[in-house]
Amino acid sequence: MASLGGRRSWGSPLKLLKAGQLVRMPDHRVFVVEYVNASRARVHPLTPRTRIISVKDRSNAHTEKEVNETGNPIDIAPTSGLDSVEVDELTDLEFARLVQFVTNGGDFNV
Repeated sequence: MASLGGRRSWGSPLKLLKAGQLVRMPDHRVFVVEYVNASRARVHPLTPRTRIISVKDRSNAHTEKEVNETGNPIDIAPTSGLDSVEVDELTDLEFARLVQFVTNGGDFNV
């Protein structure tokens, strides 16, 4: 029985994710679960990724700039076996993104 977030022994059922739960992906990014049904769970990223982009400055020369972006929500298996994350483990940027998620109508279970 393969799982995305960790090893489970054969026959040991994986727990169903819950809406509002914070989870850590294998790449160490933190996501908040928006909803869960029998076939999938929709999760929103809280951990930003840094990306270098090329932009033109006033003199029309190209310069590089770092941008932080979290990306779009993704769908995962509702029993992914991911590790839970506590609020006090979040970075300031992750916490700010969680506040934005809740402000926009998302659920979060403390």
